Amino acid sequence: YKENYLALVRSSQPASTVADALQKVKTGNVRLEYANFSMFARYAKELRIMDDEKAMVPRTAYQGIVETRPHENYLLFLVPKDGKVTYKE
Repeated sequence: YKENYLALVRSSQPASTVADALQKVKTGNVRLEYANFSMFARYAKELRIMDDEKAMVPRTAYQGIVETRPHENYLLFLVPKDGKVTYKE
């Protein structure tokens, strides 16, 4: 499961902003990287998803990755930059 899931995330289109991600996710899976918890919380608020943490990891995250389906068809992944989970600042 882990390898397949991470391959799905890696094969997603990269996005640079939430607006860019919301546009791209209409046609395919998208990943939006966050560098720290503050950035994750900002993105989550813009996407209207849970923006809190537990044990310094975003809630609902798997390996730091949080997914949502803003337009029902495709996934938008919030992904830690360089695959590293950065603890809350």
